[in-house]
Amino acid sequence: MLKKLFIFCCTLLCSLSVWAKQTASTIQQTPFGEVELISCTTDLRTNGPLYLGVRALPTDGWELNTPDFKVTSSENLPIALFTPFKQPYPQEPLYPISSVLTYKPTKPITFNVEGSWQACKDQQCITTPIRLSITLETALALLTSECSPITLALSNTPIPMHSNKVTAYAQQISNGDTKIVLDFHRHPRTLTVYDENKEPLDLNIEIKNKRATFILPKTQNATHFIGRTYHHYYEIEPEIIPTDRPIPAAPLSIFQILQACFLFFLLSAIPIYWARVPLTTHQKFRSQAKQMLILTIALGIIILCGTLLYAYQNDFISDQFNQFWQFLIQPMDKTKALVLMILGILFIPASSIIALLFLFVTPRPYLAFLEASDNLFLKLSPLFSFVFLTLLTFSIQLLFEGKIFQFLHSKQASKVWWVARLPWLALILYTFFYL
Repeated sequence: MLKKLFIFCCTLLCSLSVWAKQTASTIQQTPFGEVELISCTTDLRTNGPLYLGVRALPTDGWELNTPDFKVTSSENLPIALFTPFKQPYPQEPLYPISSVLTYKPTKPITFNVEGSWQACKDQQCITTPIRLSITLETALALLTSECSPITLALSNTPIPMHSNKVTAYAQQISNGDTKIVLDFHRHPRTLTVYDENKEPLDLNIEIKNKRATFILPKTQNATHFIGRTYHHYYEIEPEIIPTDRPIPAAPLSIFQILQACFLFFLLSAIPIYWARVPLTTHQKFRSQAKQMLILTIALGIIILCGTLLYAYQNDFISDQFNQFWQFLIQPMDKTKALVLMILGILFIPASSIIALLFLFVTPRPYLAFLEASDNLFLKLSPLFSFVFLTLLTFSIQLLFEGKIFQFLHSKQASKVWWVARLPWLALILYTFFYL
């Protein structure tokens, strides 16, 4: 019983000490009220940034301007002081501080804030020197009650690490306005643009996937402005693109490319042809697999050479060839895709050459993929990968041609044909209704 009581008392004392440490902060009394240096954690944390803040608690009648501070530490850590886009609590302005520990600390670290703060009351202004200090120990870091206002202030701040997640381009158009293109790291649900004076601008903003496009009037500064999405504030300084150069295409993630390549293979004509191959002898089956390997290799070489030729074209390439190549790589629309897929059900099982021709049938993911990119290699990357996967498929067919031939001529072969046909039929319905 005494042992349990002793443990309870120790736990209670530890909790009280932590609570006392949480509420403790360095406070300076000024003519306009209190100024305090607060921390988001009770002690030093090593698994993420350290967040602190300078907060003022002014008395009635005082209005505070933006302070002039310099923040240092006893260990010479990288430190950044932020000015919120807007104060979440205007009556208690707070300026967040961020610092990162690149090592595990073995001794306490002291953070110092020096500078001045101007405050005005009844048309009279004073400038008060500010000197604050707080020391964080190396014990277990727990969240403090001050962490909430610090986090809220950070959420209203154009943080540089967030700004790096936006790729911005600016290009002047004919009437003197500027076309702005922003590529975000995640899809922005909403976007509001502010000028340098933090005033919102009334713009017609078009958002497509992760890219936002709008026209900035010539009266506005196109080299520096602020954007606000559902997630963050971003301080944006676009790269100036000359008028004779196109704006880079929207970036595509590796996942999008892999997904397109996989679906291109899975929903292609090859499984249908493979399940419905009409060959009657083992020798013809082996011969057919060799022909498909050769045709696939030839197709891949032709596409690769054509792409290289187009990408590195010069003045000696005629306009007729350029127009012909543009016709070959143009995105397929809904009508063409549906017609080719319906014909595929009828004619794919008849010939391996026809099966290869149906490599160019593109469902919804590839329509969007081809339309979104101006990069020729990215545009054709699903086709390159599809040629490779087709080559791999018929290599496996040639390697295991005995077992595969035996299976295709068994009683289960008709079932395989229907299994291969169902995804194709589902893709037709999907294309028809969804597009």
